[in-house]
Amino acid sequence: MKPAFSLFGPAAATVAVLALAACQNSSATRLSYVDTNPGYSRSIVQYAASGAAMPLEVRGATPGIPAPAVAAGMRLPGWFEPKPFALAPVESAPSGNYRVVVVINPDRPVGARSVCGDAGGIGTAPGPELKLQAAFCAGGEVLSQATAFVPNTQAGTPAFQDALNQITLALFPSRNPIFDDDRRPNRLRFGGLING
Repeated sequence: MKPAFSLFGPAAATVAVLALAACQNSSATRLSYVDTNPGYSRSIVQYAASGAAMPLEVRGATPGIPAPAVAAGMRLPGWFEPKPFALAPVESAPSGNYRVVVVINPDRPVGARSVCGDAGGIGTAPGPELKLQAAFCAGGEVLSQATAFVPNTQAGTPAFQDALNQITLALFPSRNPIFDDDRRPNRLRFGGLING
């Protein structure tokens, strides 16, 4: 049995990355929801980006935030090979319909399954602040998801770039925080994490 502190490492690493991003954040961007599903892995991200770029779909683009500007502002975190994001379809993209879907200002709460499904049916409407809902998808399956809010801004501003940076850090952790190093699920127990 591993010591409790070594089992706490994966969760602590994820929290540390998000805390570091928040500390370096000079804008008012806030992540309101982040989730990583059991199917997520670093190798899947590398596979998804093995074509010319990481495929991207953008819904709800506005005159101040065109879809190409979202693609230009997104990049994988530094623990992955640098790859641009490009609006789908992407040349030589691998099978499996891997892509990132970003919905700008959804007009109602939308589940990530809907985002990875038929995102074209999601309505959008401006609000008092900019809402970005994003999911990393494999076909209709959600591998990771994040939602960010930022004061209304436009593409090309530091605040908008910061929001994209925080979304990609949340969508693409260096490893799946659900599992320990042996790919066994971590379970929370009083006093620390144990393996299930």
